[in-house]
Amino acid sequence: MKNFNRILIPLDFSDYSKSAIEWAGEHFDRAEFLFLHIWYGELQAYANYHGDPMADAREALDQVVTNFKLKYDNPVTEMVVSGHPATVTCKVAEEENCDAIVMATHGRTGLKHLLVGSVTENVVRHSKIPVLTMPFGK
Repeated sequence: MKNFNRILIPLDFSDYSKSAIEWAGEHFDRAEFLFLHIWYGELQAYANYHGDPMADAREALDQVVTNFKLKYDNPVTEMVVSGHPATVTCKVAEEENCDAIVMATHGRTGLKHLLVGSVTENVVRHSKIPVLTMPFGK
């Protein structure tokens, strides 16, 4: 079995994605992590009312990385990009030579799942590398 030396963790700053970071930090003590936040929305419309969304995301991601480094010794790279979350996650994983993706699920089932859709499900379907999903939302 291949070692997981470089692991991508997509973050939406929810408690679910933060739980995935904690889980990965506890289980992959020798891996390098790539924390990825994907802005999915109208950048210009957001900026008109709230400022620079990419700068806000970078600041929030910096805080997540700082908190992570207080607990774990793993090297961390961070990235903020815009685009469709599932598509960008798979693309970045490939381009950055990641060995695996660790993602949290929100535990949705039934009609709610069908109406909302699932980024995690789309990543699992389209990723060319292993995707470890953690059901933190139940």
